Amino acid sequence: MTENGLRNRIMKYLDNVVECFVYKTMGTGQTKAGTPDLLICYKGRFIAIELKVRDNKPTKLQEYRLKEIRNAGGIADVAYSIIDVKNILHID
Repeated sequence: MTENGLRNRIMKYLDNVVECFVYKTMGTGQTKAGTPDLLICYKGRFIAIELKVRDNKPTKLQEYRLKEIRNAGGIADVAYSIIDVKNILHID
């Protein structure tokens, strides 16, 4: 599966989760480099998720952005599947 395919599946899933807003970031000149792929508000919590497939790892800049979000009080992590996203959001 490609990262785009994973993102589409996760977006479709999250669109049906109650109390969840999800925004897919786009790599434009207006977006801060390294911003995680998904920015989510779930039950009042700010969550940022960097999506990866197979054995791909976040870049140093992506890791730095995740750390910045954690330092600001948000939840930030890497997901390789819908199950990972459910675990990050604490959805059964």
